Amino acid sequence: MASLADLTKDFERLVKNNRLSHGYIFFGPSLPAAQKFARMLAGFLERHAWEDGSMQVDASVLLPEAAGDIAAARSITHFLWQKPVVSPRRTLIVMRADALNPLAQNAILKIAEEPPEHALLLLVAYDWQSLIAPLASRFQKIYFNIPAEDGGTEEPAYARAREVAEAILAAGSARERSQILKDAFAEEVLADALVYHLCKRLMRKPLVNAAVLRELLHRHALMRQYPTNKKLQLEAALSKL
Repeated sequence: MASLADLTKDFERLVKNNRLSHGYIFFGPSLPAAQKFARMLAGFLERHAWEDGSMQVDASVLLPEAAGDIAAARSITHFLWQKPVVSPRRTLIVMRADALNPLAQNAILKIAEEPPEHALLLLVAYDWQSLIAPLASRFQKIYFNIPAEDGGTEEPAYARAREVAEAILAAGSARERSQILKDAFAEEVLADALVYHLCKRLMRKPLVNAAVLRELLHRHALMRQYPTNKKLQLEAALSKL
């Protein structure tokens, strides 16, 4: 389990040796740490100091709610194709990339297929498998599960999804599981994070849980592609328990 200090040393070495990739996915339960590190990396490229929070000339942050139209796609492309002013890279940080709609993901994919020489794309997500496969395959992946003593924290929504997953797997009947899901979706639990935690727990006994794991992944793919009822999809998958 790497600390933020370990990661800064690793990336400082990559920058020094000119071996920085064109794209990374920072993912895992320590989402705030991943978001912070993405900003720090952009800051280091500009000022040679690991700082967070200040304005950056050659970095831009994209939020999911601002990434779903053609105008946004054009803006992203225009930003990355401009030459950097003070940094060796033009850095685009995409927060909660796993929450992007397919249109926005495809726009980023087009850039990732033939990125400008000076471009750096940093996608921050809970689970990289929630991204469309062609996009995810073009990025190196860095797992963030930073210990609390090293500045890592677990996003509250992610932690809540873990609690729901634990309750579901501890439930004694299908009716009890159904009620837990109903309550969870009433409070708008993150479905992607819930599936992630369910699979993580079930993978402790992959042979025993093979059928439900297969069904969960199938139903999750449907949930990502179509406007389906997520609660019913998960109930159907968990009927294999």
